[in-house]
Amino acid sequence: MAQSTFYNFKIYILLIMSCISLALNAQSNLKILSHDDYDAWNNLANWDISNDGSYVYYVVNPQEGDGNLYLKTIKGELIRTIPRGQNAAFTYDSRFLISTLKISFEQDRLNKKNKKKSEDLPGDSLVIYSIYAEKIWEIPDVSGYKIPKKWSGWLACQLKTGIKDTSVVDSASTEKNENKVQSKMPDKKAKGKPLILKKLSDGREYIFDRITEYAFADEARMFYFLQEKGDSTESAGAYAFDISEEKLILLDSAHKHYKFITPERKGNALAFIASADSIGTKEPEYNLFLWNSETRKLNLLAKDEDKTKTIKLQISPHKSPEFSYDGTKLFAFFSVKDVKYEYEEDTTILDGDRVNLDIWSWTDGIIQPQQLKELEKEKKRSFISCFDLRKNYFTSLSEPELPDIITNREKSGNFILGISDLPYQIENTWVYPGYRDFHSINLTTGHKKRIVEKTKSYPGISPAGKYFYWYDYADSAWYVFNPVNERKINLTGDLKIPFYDELHDIPTEPGAYGVAVWTENDEHLLLYDKYDIWMFDPAGRQKPYCLTENEGRKQNITFRYQHLEENRGFVKPGEAIYLLAFDHLSKSSAIYRDSVKTGNVPQLLFSENASIHSLKRSAEYGKFIFRKGDFRNFHDLYASDGHFSEVQPISETNPQTSDFRWGQVKIVEWMSMARDSVQGLLYVPDDIEPGSKLPMIVYFYEKSSHTLHNHILPAPSRSIVNIPYYVSNGYIVFVPDIHYREGLPGQSAYDCIIPGVLKILSEGLVDEKRMALQGQSWGGYQTAWLITRTGMFRAAMAGAPVSNMTSAYGGIRWESGRSRMFQYERTQSRIGGSLWERPMLYIENSPLFYADRVNTPLLMMHNDADGAVPWYQGIEFFMALRRFHKPAWMLVYNGEAHNLGQRKNMKDLSIRMSQFFDYYLKNAPIPLWMQDGIPAVKKGRTLLYETAEE
Repeated sequence: MAQSTFYNFKIYILLIMSCISLALNAQSNLKILSHDDYDAWNNLANWDISNDGSYVYYVVNPQEGDGNLYLKTIKGELIRTIPRGQNAAFTYDSRFLISTLKISFEQDRLNKKNKKKSEDLPGDSLVIYSIYAEKIWEIPDVSGYKIPKKWSGWLACQLKTGIKDTSVVDSASTEKNENKVQSKMPDKKAKGKPLILKKLSDGREYIFDRITEYAFADEARMFYFLQEKGDSTESAGAYAFDISEEKLILLDSAHKHYKFITPERKGNALAFIASADSIGTKEPEYNLFLWNSETRKLNLLAKDEDKTKTIKLQISPHKSPEFSYDGTKLFAFFSVKDVKYEYEEDTTILDGDRVNLDIWSWTDGIIQPQQLKELEKEKKRSFISCFDLRKNYFTSLSEPELPDIITNREKSGNFILGISDLPYQIENTWVYPGYRDFHSINLTTGHKKRIVEKTKSYPGISPAGKYFYWYDYADSAWYVFNPVNERKINLTGDLKIPFYDELHDIPTEPGAYGVAVWTENDEHLLLYDKYDIWMFDPAGRQKPYCLTENEGRKQNITFRYQHLEENRGFVKPGEAIYLLAFDHLSKSSAIYRDSVKTGNVPQLLFSENASIHSLKRSAEYGKFIFRKGDFRNFHDLYASDGHFSEVQPISETNPQTSDFRWGQVKIVEWMSMARDSVQGLLYVPDDIEPGSKLPMIVYFYEKSSHTLHNHILPAPSRSIVNIPYYVSNGYIVFVPDIHYREGLPGQSAYDCIIPGVLKILSEGLVDEKRMALQGQSWGGYQTAWLITRTGMFRAAMAGAPVSNMTSAYGGIRWESGRSRMFQYERTQSRIGGSLWERPMLYIENSPLFYADRVNTPLLMMHNDADGAVPWYQGIEFFMALRRFHKPAWMLVYNGEAHNLGQRKNMKDLSIRMSQFFDYYLKNAPIPLWMQDGIPAVKKGRTLLYETAEE
């Protein structure tokens, strides 16, 4: 394999060289990418196909500036362009396209320059485009909108700041004057804002004031909203609007505050909570109400619950009630009523005299930093209860001892799952994945039974609610459990095919490839192995069957089921299913059709030596859209019918690409020092002059060869090299895969990367004296480690590197508050044991202890708000290099996290990184910031990009 690949690589190089003379003339007029070109490159923000399959919309956004929304036919014919259109949706009948119209980029910049507050600015506009009538309407100052999911003809939108004209209110919309919702100029500071309910066929509008929440029923012509209290004559209320009759219905106005409007999907009922306390009350007490649309009656379902001796529960103000899909159950949520403490309530204590501290206790299940990060979540933690609306009874299902509950999407069946990690929280500080118990909970009786103890698995519930299922890390097998007869079945244990990750290379149990889908009524469960899809009978009556007929393993391709039905979690018997396939040799993609039947080989519909993804299908007539592209070609949008006989391009997102020098990418293969066959990606400029040797940057993380056909936008860097920029500017970029061995992450990187670099050097394209390394985070660590072991690279750039595993091991991941122990022992760092079990491995894998060996100039970026790798790791390495008089620079972007988030800083890093590499690899003049640094007295006053020669 390696010899064949070596031969093919030589042929590849010869082909490049033979084409050069022909390409040079064509390339001579092409532009080279600069940092000023980034803003012109666009991306697809969102896209969709109409239910009838006739129309497609997509949004193209530049990296900086105003985007456009495009509406086209399924054949790619342009119907309408909506400048600055965003957040679009087709109506269910495919007759209208709705979108918001964002404020212009320049106006937004002007507002920020003038320091205008967001609450004082008008909202976006709402655009309503009638496709059949070719007409467009615009509603200004909108904060959001909603349309029905399964029916059409109406739209609701809420204004952000106010409304100037209420003359369109139709007083005939209700027979009784007292049921009208009054509208007038609102208070800008109030939460409730005006709402417009619009009939799309004739433009009629109903306007309601002081609205806090609103919703359509999914499948019934009903609309609901909540109104906050106004002045002394304007009460709060809950309302329904019968769309069929265009009639307003007052549900309740006896309370001062309403929250969480939850319609049943067929419009049969509405749930909400309400409080008799004023909005400003510190802890208002809520009641749960259910309105029945048939009887038009409002019933009080629940108020504060006190069924335990140790805690007081109240209706949760933090989580909305939820109906089951069939509408027979309502799940409500309770929270622990806050306890009052004498010290807290003592108003005689001045704020400056109050003690402010954290106490870290060895008895804490979760360490203090993590508790503080999760504080708001814990304050809002809710416990679930179930109301059976047919039998009219209530069941309490969870409590603090069983804090997490799992239901299926439709909340069907008579059992749910309770999850608890409470007994294992201390050891979960360093164990990964963490331990937990599973409990089966009966919705009728509330009875709880532990069914799995101390497992690292995480379960699910089948769509019809008949089974629980999970992958067990301990024996690498899939299980199902029937909560009725309490029968547990090992689905995969008798098969010789592995259902665990075959490429797993960290020191813990391998995970699974995952679940494809269930079939209707929970008849079968479809699971993935590395290549194929298998069908299992959860009742244990039928033998497992490979749905894809082992074609994946035979052809070295991976099949994955595509979830094309938005609101359905199962497959019906006999219906066609669509699969995306990934070829592990060519890294190309394909679309296949299959069905949930035995004896069917997947049928190839469409393939290309490119990446294919984001498959969507129209609800009617089976039309498809998907994205396709490769390194040279942006992943644009395409459309096809169900047979994929004709594939039609829809979008052209970045036509300017053809004006610039680009490059080619190729898979290369070599043998590591550990005798593993390793792959990597080689990016080569298009216009290499015969006989020239180019500088090369080696970028890496873990494995990237599967991204051969990824398209990388020219963009300012958050932390890594932008490959198109460097290739366009005459660099070769090499991206090697890394195969890891337990306890030797640094050496594993060396053993894979160095032979790969030597392989590339042997082909004569690269100047061995002009090579550099670059990596971020884990790649930054490996970069730092490599330069302590080799001097073959002329420069290196490391972003957020761990330099001292002994100090990092005992640290905190401040973005989550978690201890860092688990990641060194059992995840990415791959040491395989604690600091006390394997101390020498922690030292051997720490670049800091070998800083005196470094002879490679190093540029680091480590930001002072990094919550993943504490920035003192960068400081330790920088200070060591400085002591040994090694050329080193560290960029610290104030307030930035692990990867840069602010575009101004991304542009700055891109410039400094390219100047650093150009200086060392192209003999460019040294910029002043590298030559002299930037003293603190000049901070923010100058950037010093210029060189001394300028």
